[in-house]
Amino acid sequence: MVEINKVELQGFIGRVKETQVNDVYVYDLSVATNLSYGNVIELTWHSVKVWSNEKLSWLEKGKGIHVDGRIRTNSYVDKDGNDRRINYIYAKAENVKLVK
Repeated sequence: MVEINKVELQGFIGRVKETQVNDVYVYDLSVATNLSYGNVIELTWHSVKVWSNEKLSWLEKGKGIHVDGRIRTNSYVDKDGNDRRINYIYAKAENVKLVK
């Protein structure tokens, strides 16, 4: 059995947080997507983590973006002792493009 873990996402960048680990840049993005049906628009925010060997100065709030990545879940225990899970989309820089 072959397992497939692939996500394709297109939306608009919200926040951008850049950190550097040794020679690798890590970008934590929030990306907004929407779904319209009738007069209702449903907005959803997604967490995206992008890894790059180069600085990606073109990742800016408000720009359209297309991401090909995979889903990853991180688990942790919060300060009250509750188990928590966070889903992220992980992508390499070559799989992230601006959309006009």
